[in-house]
Amino acid sequence: MTRQGDNRWLATVRRPLYRRAWALGTLPHLGYWMVILTFQGMVASQTDADPMALGLFYFATLVPFLLVSLHAGVWADRFDRLRLLAASHLLILAVSASIVTLLLAGRTAPTTFMVSGFVFGLALAASQPAGQALVAESVPRGLTTTAVTLHSFGITLSRFLGPALAAILIAAAGNSLTMVVHCVLCVAIVALALTTRASQTRGSAVSSSFSQSIRSGAAHATERWPFMASLMAVGAVSLFGSSYLSQIASLATLATDDSTWFAVLMSATGLGAIVGVVLAAVPMPTSWDLRRICTSMLGLGLCVGALGWARSEPVQLVLVMAAAACQFTTLTLCFRVIQGSIANSHRGRVMSLNQLCYAGLIPVGGLLLGLSWAWVGPSAAFSSAGAFVIGAATVLILRVWSLDPRFPLEQRAF
Repeated sequence: MTRQGDNRWLATVRRPLYRRAWALGTLPHLGYWMVILTFQGMVASQTDADPMALGLFYFATLVPFLLVSLHAGVWADRFDRLRLLAASHLLILAVSASIVTLLLAGRTAPTTFMVSGFVFGLALAASQPAGQALVAESVPRGLTTTAVTLHSFGITLSRFLGPALAAILIAAAGNSLTMVVHCVLCVAIVALALTTRASQTRGSAVSSSFSQSIRSGAAHATERWPFMASLMAVGAVSLFGSSYLSQIASLATLATDDSTWFAVLMSATGLGAIVGVVLAAVPMPTSWDLRRICTSMLGLGLCVGALGWARSEPVQLVLVMAAAACQFTTLTLCFRVIQGSIANSHRGRVMSLNQLCYAGLIPVGGLLLGLSWAWVGPSAAFSSAGAFVIGAATVLILRVWSLDPRFPLEQRAF
């Protein structure tokens, strides 16, 4: 890495506002993955790791992103983003406290975690565009790429630390302690949001109607070729390439009867995600970002397809880590391109389109993979998901590789 590159990283992390924005954008994901492992483990234990039940749980947890992402983008540009983050985590705190009470009373069922997961996802979906916008706006535009990469690293580190921390807490004192720790984390996020001061915490959608705001954001996005290409990649990866995450508990039962193997695989996805973000941060000309996206999508498709045939613990471990690495190399590069190609005034609404294609499509893919597993078995189900990712990558390759990388992305028509 060059000295100039080193200076950009240091200049970014030295900004107090960015450090607060980074924490506000990262800590919710740490809590999310703690809760997901706890809830998913409980659903798996109460349903004998039924693929259909796990697919429904995954769908219930993430379908709020499909339902409210567009509204959340408008809210992020219309209301104070810091207060929006605080309000959403007060709701999450209420859900976590309710789960603690139910666990201590021994009155939980799979539907308990599905309903709670839905409310949890609803609150997170409502605030995520606000958090993403705060991260990008906390630095000058010349540092946006570095800021987004560091934020992606924090999110993926949370994927590793969240499940690992939850597994330790569950092993030490059961599921209740995990939820208590999550409650404390929610209180910290609310306090951080309410004590942060920023010069700009909303966009330009204050006086326009909801429909006008959405049209304005969509028009701003479609004018930018790199955004549209990256959005297509995000949609394909979310719908088919990320679906394996919904069936980690069921995959674990194919290799061993050891109940702890599920937690090991979940932690392995986090470690693989960290590797993916590090690979995305390797300094290369930004004009090659779309080519790197296509290449990592091909690797993801191959790994997902192979997972359905894996029946041994070492093979599963390697494939899960490789799939997560390819998945998050793709997504980090996509998020970097998207954040770097939009204006601050439209950031909340445009990022809501990204959230719609990212988190909004993941539950659909997870449910489809669960249904496919139930109908045709794991091998055919995972092979089909991997084939779809490879097909989407091929379509993008035919378009992207025909472009001259010497020309700026912004000067190209899609």
